Amino acid sequence: AKVGYGTANEVRASAAFGGPIIEDTLFARIAGSFIDRDGHYKSITTGDFVDPYQEKIGRVRLIWTPSSRFTADFRAEISETDGGATNFLSQSVIPGVSTDSTFDGIVDANDLRANFVTNVRNFNDREKRFISLKWDYDFDFGTLTSTTSYDKNSDTFGSDDFPYLPSADSTQFNAKSHRAYTQEIRFSSP
Repeated sequence: AKVGYGTANEVRASAAFGGPIIEDTLFARIAGSFIDRDGHYKSITTGDFVDPYQEKIGRVRLIWTPSSRFTADFRAEISETDGGATNFLSQSVIPGVSTDSTFDGIVDANDLRANFVTNVRNFNDREKRFISLKWDYDFDFGTLTSTTSYDKNSDTFGSDDFPYLPSADSTQFNAKSHRAYTQEIRFSSP
C-alpha cells in the first residue's frame, strides 16, 4: 500500500492484495487506487479551480485451476475520473478577444501570464468498465481456448467556448460512449 500528498493538495493512495484462496486451485488479486487534487489554476471570474482532478480505479483478478487440464482467468476493472475539461487562454491579437486585459499581443502557447477568466464550470467525467473471462481446456491432441470480454467507456465534457471571455455566454459540450462485446474461440494443436 502507498499513500502520498503533493502540490495542489493532491492526495494519492493505492493498495493491492493477492494470494491463494484455495491452495493450488483458486488465486485472487484485488487492487485499487485513488487520486484527488484541487487543481493548479483558478479562474479570476469564479474563484474556482479550472483543473481539479479525481480518479478512482478498482481491479479484480481470479485464476481458477480445478485440474491440470482446465484454467479460467477472470478480470474486471472499473474506473471513474472527474476533472477539468478544456482550459483555454485566448491570446488573440484581435482587440477585446484576449482573456486578459494585461495581454500584450504576443501569441505563444507556452505563455501562461494571462489569467483564466472562464465563467463556466468546466468538467470532464469519464467512466470505464472492463470484464474478461479466458479459459483453456487442454485435450491430449490440442488446447481449446475461449476469450470473452465486455468493454464500456463514456466520456462527457463541457467548458467555456470562444471567445473565452467572462462576459461571453458561450459553452461547448461533448459526450461519447462506446460499448464492445467480443468472443473468440480458438483451437491450437501442439
